[in-house]
Amino acid sequence: EGQQVQEESFMTDPPQALRNAFYKTQLILEQETRDPKEGTLDASVSGTTTSLVVHYHETDTLYIAHVGDSRCVMGVGRESSIIAVDLCNDHKPELPDEKKRIHANGGQVRKNPYDVPHRVYVKGERYPGLAMSRALGDLVGYLHAGISAEPSVSARRVRRCPADLDAGENQPASPPGAVDDVAGDPPGQDRFMLLCSDGVWEFLSSQQAVDICAAFPKERSTEAVETLCKKAWDRWMQEEMGRVVDDITAVIVWF
Repeated sequence: EGQQVQEESFMTDPPQALRNAFYKTQLILEQETRDPKEGTLDASVSGTTTSLVVHYHETDTLYIAHVGDSRCVMGVGRESSIIAVDLCNDHKPELPDEKKRIHANGGQVRKNPYDVPHRVYVKGERYPGLAMSRALGDLVGYLHAGISAEPSVSARRVRRCPADLDAGENQPASPPGAVDDVAGDPPGQDRFMLLCSDGVWEFLSSQQAVDICAAFPKERSTEAVETLCKKAWDRWMQEEMGRVVDDITAVIVWF
């Protein structure tokens, strides 16, 4: 049976509503796992990265909430030159603030000589071995190794081409909810957004992914993401000699 999280505060404070939704989802996963009779799943050592983008049409604003390393990237510019702008930062265990929290809550960050990423373990143990510092589920890491389910949240107003706006249209109202905008954008309009699982990003940069998809027109979006996923797969085969491939999923949204 599916679970649904509802947040009445979304219309007045989208950032806080998203934080509350992540918290409630994690709570549901805990409750379902701890109930041996009625529980429908076991999230003890199973979890997920999550990247959620909500388009608030009234202000033409994107609200981005994420845990883990399934990155969201905007392609910004003109057809001849599209630059990748990260809409969120990967939650990696080796980052100083993430590592500090992990160590303060019973965890340990280690990089094994045969492995690609740094991983999170319960101190002195060989589990759970997560390659990200935040996730939903993964309760062993959450309860005993400093893994966090709190999302990073940001907001970004969509940058439109003037021709896309109706004549005489007023500037949208300020976005509700106090949150910093994503900064450092190059000039130009927002062309498309990529939401990809961490298997895409392990061996491809944000700019490489944007370049691959920018070679296709909007009408060939399916071909664009299929090409991106195939490129990511090929890189895993090359780098890991066919021994392992992480999850590879890509979504493209045009503006």
